[in-house]
Amino acid sequence: RKVVPPPRGVPGEPLLEVDQANVEFKPVRTFLPDEIVAWQDRSGGGTTLRYGRILVATEEEEALAAAELGVGEVDDRLDDRAAAYGGMDSVSRLRVQVTSKPMRVEVLLSTDIYSFKSAKQRTNDPTTHWL
Repeated sequence: RKVVPPPRGVPGEPLLEVDQANVEFKPVRTFLPDEIVAWQDRSGGGTTLRYGRILVATEEEEALAAAELGVGEVDDRLDDRAAAYGGMDSVSRLRVQVTSKPMRVEVLLSTDIYSFKSAKQRTNDPTTHWL
């Protein structure tokens, strides 16, 4: 019988052990569309890290919509968690695909998202172990 490896990078699936060592918390960095990230699933009282995929920053989406409508800047009000990290200049709201079947998208603060170290960072980091 053929052994199928667990899905890696699929939105909604739990992080594989090999990827858990490569997550980092950098809430003020710029996230790119289609970037694979990790998000913390707190449903059911748990704290499982799951894969997600960045779709677009809501600020970018709103700015594009405002430009199309000929409206000035959109007033973005972030919640108290965002304000605690320095407000709009440092924390973003992002549309993240959190599951693939069925596809579900949520707006998450960048303070709820973990990124993965780049290959260059992993090779220079003595604490990273490859399985």
